[in-house]
Amino acid sequence: MEHPERVEIVRAPGKAPSICYYPMKTLFEYKCKGMLFFFEILRAQ
Repeated sequence: MEHPERVEIVRAPGKAPSICYYPMKTLFEYKCKGMLFFFEILRAQ
C-alpha cells in the first residue's frame, strides 16, 4: 500500500494523537471496526 508524502498528526475522540498518512482537510472520516470516527488534524506538514 502506498502512502502520500504528506503526514498528518491527528486526534480521535477519546484517543491519543496518532499519525495518519492520508492528506485530508481539517476534519476527515476514518472507519475502524465498523465505526466512524472524526479525526482532527493537530499538525500538518
